[in-house]
Amino acid sequence: MADITKQLSEGFILTVGITPPGKNRERTAARYITGMLALTVAGAAAMFAFILSRVL
Repeated sequence: MADITKQLSEGFILTVGITPPGKNRERTAARYITGMLALTVAGAAAMFAFILSRVL
């Protein structure tokens, strides 16, 4: 599980081009980035479901 979180955060950092966190803050940054990505996907799915329920 930790490897997936670390890979997601490293990919996000490289893709977006933000400054990588310091060595003692890597775990916190990985959790934060993974959480934000999960919330973004969940929010998009909820919006899609809401719009779909209004159309149908």
